[in-house]
Amino acid sequence: MADPAMETMVQEVCRLNPVPEQEVREFLLAQLQGDFEREYPTSFRSRLDEGLPRDERPVYKRRRPSGEAVELQSRCHCGLCAFGVELVAGESMAIRCHCAACRRFHTSAYGAFVLVPDKGTEFWQCGGNALLYRERCSALGSVDRVMCQRCFAKLATLPLEGEQRQAGRALLALGAVTDSSVPPSLARRWQVDFQEFEVSSAALWWTATPNGGDSNNNNNTGGDGEARRSHLCQGGCSCGGCRFEAALLPGEAQHCYCQICRQLSGSVAQTWVPASNESFRWTKQDSLRLVRTTSHGQRHICTRCGGVLTIVYDAQPDCTWPVVGALDDSSLPVDSDGMWYGVIHICCSMMQTWHRLPDDNLPRLKFAG
Repeated sequence: MADPAMETMVQEVCRLNPVPEQEVREFLLAQLQGDFEREYPTSFRSRLDEGLPRDERPVYKRRRPSGEAVELQSRCHCGLCAFGVELVAGESMAIRCHCAACRRFHTSAYGAFVLVPDKGTEFWQCGGNALLYRERCSALGSVDRVMCQRCFAKLATLPLEGEQRQAGRALLALGAVTDSSVPPSLARRWQVDFQEFEVSSAALWWTATPNGGDSNNNNNTGGDGEARRSHLCQGGCSCGGCRFEAALLPGEAQHCYCQICRQLSGSVAQTWVPASNESFRWTKQDSLRLVRTTSHGQRHICTRCGGVLTIVYDAQPDCTWPVVGALDDSSLPVDSDGMWYGVIHICCSMMQTWHRLPDDNLPRLKFAG
């Protein structure tokens, strides 16, 4: 007879992530028995390569794209906003924007998009269930950001001027696109073939590695053996209605690819770092709300611009995890590698097919830590 508590956990994981029930059930049973491999090898780069020997993994070669029509399905975290957008595979340019505005709005390393036909404001408002937030992107100019009014998942960016506006194009947020609607051939293309905006503004912390190169150093010391100190950082949302400061613990940065982080950010992942509640404080909270997003945790979210700012886990009541994408660049050290004793990729079994992990030799956990 199935354990009710385990079945409840299986259902919770599967509700939030595109993972087969049996896979989650086997994972939990194996954990109880102590014989489950929690990590992928560091050579793991893509879910599309899983189970294939390295020499048999297909390599995408840039060629003339097909004219096949594809309908991408997009869905917010709570399910209030769901829609399909048809595009021609040969015209489906993937875009990564590194400008400060896109990074702050998505609270991620960059805004991840695919160009789609602009269906008009009424379409993007999803029957009145989506909010529009206007700001400026350094690459696109004035834009309307589209997000769910209930869960604040990021859905699209609508240019209001410039080349894309004239061409009748919108930028669909890839983080909210369901994996099953992306053909593997298109996913492999987007892994390596994409246009980048504002590369000079790219987040240094996204490619940071542990100081000294030891990702398994868990003793709060740097590569030189000296004890690490906490680092005081400031951060906030896109509209400025919520601001905080935190003395980040000399801990571990976690790049999370779970479906919640992908949908709420609308991008590739969200990166989290720990801070004790004693060293974390809100300096402005005009539009702040603490929202329960899972059965085991809550997130602080700005209700005006939708910025997802922290995670507070029920099992860690004395700790708050700020999202690194909301931190001010000016408050981070130039040497981002020196901030952490460990950097890991987590929830890699749930990673979107269009993303390929870097060859960084960092640990890759199949689920959360």
